[in-house]
Amino acid sequence: MKHRAFVVILAGAVLVAAGCGGSDDSSQTATADFRASAPAPSAAEPASATTATSATPTTARPATTTSAGATASGDKVAMSGSLWLAGLELFPKEARYDAAANEVEVDVEVRNTWTDQSDLINFLGSLSVVTPSGPSTYAGTVDSIVTPASSTSRGTLTFAVPKDFAFATSRLVAGTPTEQQWTMPFAPGSKAEGVAPRDVGVAGEVEAGGLAFRIARTELVPFACDRADAYGPGETGRLTFKTTAKSKLGLVMTGDIVARSANSGGNAIGAVTLSLPDGTTAPTVSSSGIYNTNESTSDWPLCFTVPAPGPGAYVLNWVSYDGQTTAFPFTIPG
Repeated sequence: MKHRAFVVILAGAVLVAAGCGGSDDSSQTATADFRASAPAPSAAEPASATTATSATPTTARPATTTSAGATASGDKVAMSGSLWLAGLELFPKEARYDAAANEVEVDVEVRNTWTDQSDLINFLGSLSVVTPSGPSTYAGTVDSIVTPASSTSRGTLTFAVPKDFAFATSRLVAGTPTEQQWTMPFAPGSKAEGVAPRDVGVAGEVEAGGLAFRIARTELVPFACDRADAYGPGETGRLTFKTTAKSKLGLVMTGDIVARSANSGGNAIGAVTLSLPDGTTAPTVSSSGIYNTNESTSDWPLCFTVPAPGPGAYVLNWVSYDGQTTAFPFTIPG
């Protein structure tokens, strides 16, 4: 069986596992949008969220499932549906088991919602196959695999497995046991399971000391922001993701920063916090430049890590350059 290189970004783990996939807790400029059009005509279209226009959340739970494994023939399974991993939407197309070579190959299409690129070869330590009788773990092999920002690419993952590997009862898993996971069995009619990105319906505007944030959408996602910033006025926000613990979700508020007075931005962005339902406060990883009157940044991401599954009362504490703070309360219902 030939090993084929492909262009993919993965910021976390992709595994082929058996049985159950659950476990316990532990620059190019573009605009990331989880609801962008799906990659290729052959990929099954995932359910898409709708941008909310009111400040009241309209959805409670981010969990969802997507159909997988449409047909099977011997040791080959045609797959459909998608899984999420660190801001990447994975569309497995076909999985094949070669008993003579002791290999499993999975053809995958990847849609990258990042505004940067990454190489899967950096995450080989997180690629493995787990047998049903194990769990015995076997490392995957792959050439350098890169997907540009906000793009789609295809390729093949290859996993070395033991003799008499139980292919029919195994599954593809995106995420390590301690992280948010998606799983997809190698079986016809099966479903992918995991937490999907979901628009929670929060939009509006908050202002303090002449610095306004016009919130266009707010999403709960099964990963965390790794980088969320803009160099300064006139820039478009940049956003990359990483995996997050099983007990956590990312909360991404995207909108425009608008300055209505001079020197109203700068380091104040780093002082913005989110009050959580449990009474604690989460910092933001977002940053931006200093603003003068009428300067702005578009599609800027304000990112936090919040407890899963996400319902509860929150307060965005928006801070200006001169230290003024304005509260923006919102609720994600249970």
